[in-house]
Amino acid sequence: AYTPPKAQKQRVICYKFKQGTSETTIKKHIESFQDLKRAMPVIAGYSAGRTVSEEGQSNEYDVMHYLTFRTDEEIEKFRQSDEYQAFVSANE
Repeated sequence: AYTPPKAQKQRVICYKFKQGTSETTIKKHIESFQDLKRAMPVIAGYSAGRTVSEEGQSNEYDVMHYLTFRTDEEIEKFRQSDEYQAFVSANE
């Protein structure tokens, strides 16, 4: 039986939202990225969440997406995909 190679490449994508961005919009952003995982088999693993800073410090980013891939080529396929490019455009 064929066993695909283990995921060995990680990519972290962070977003900082404009002040006043609603929680609904941020939740929709995260859900839209989750849809990418379902639509793109090159993404071997995915998790996301709100970032947390040290007490008394402001967050540099609001949301972090953590993706794993099997190869550099799969990362490039993801970056160049129409799905990801549409996501980036919709979340500027």
